[in-house]
Amino acid sequence: MTILLTRSKAQNEQLRLQIFETGMAISESDVKSLPLLRAEPLSLSEASKQAVLSLDQYDDILFISKNAAGFGLNLLEQYWPQWPLSLRWLAVGAGTAEALSPANVEVIYPQSASSEGLLAMAELKDMSTRKCLIVRGVGGRETLRQGLEARGAIVNYLEVYRRLLNPIAAIELPQNKKAIVLLYSGEAITHFKSLCGKELEEYRLIVPSRRLQIMANDLGFAKVELANSQEDRAMLQVLQQTLRQVP
Repeated sequence: MTILLTRSKAQNEQLRLQIFETGMAISESDVKSLPLLRAEPLSLSEASKQAVLSLDQYDDILFISKNAAGFGLNLLEQYWPQWPLSLRWLAVGAGTAEALSPANVEVIYPQSASSEGLLAMAELKDMSTRKCLIVRGVGGRETLRQGLEARGAIVNYLEVYRRLLNPIAAIELPQNKKAIVLLYSGEAITHFKSLCGKELEEYRLIVPSRRLQIMANDLGFAKVELANSQEDRAMLQVLQQTLRQVP
């Protein structure tokens, strides 16, 4: 059984090491890195530049991915040698919070890494008149913004990167082998489907949300396991359970 890791090379390598440390894989050939998407930093639009320059006018800054934290922090540091003291920092999960460690600030994050997890936090219950800046890639879900606005917040986006498809030939998929595939976004699922052709039954997917599970089922994947967040810990827990079930 081959395990396919589909994020960036660096993220895949971190996860691959954890897989070997826990004994879920023995041979190097058991784990394959197949980055489906790549992140590319964006040049600042005039609106984004104004948001960055006005950082001290925001109450909360929220980072919704590791890429948002990495690209966003690199950008903000160019304009702010010292952070506004009143700014509250939030991350979608522990991994994103860790990516913000170079900022040397206290970061609040939920146990369940998701927009829903953030919105469930007590710290975000009363957002009346608070001004929030969400740091993210181009596009994506509107769940967090809508939830904050429903609670009275004023919300703006700072889009710091975009996701691009990596050109991957189907020949790079495991040949004559069943595989477990870890997928993290709708774009990645769609791209992977285009590589699989009609042989979807060869693949068992692991995804971090019910929304993605439904999407994968609708695209024709019958075996889609659900993790409770996108954090490595949650995805690896389901991977371990799945490996036990698969002969």
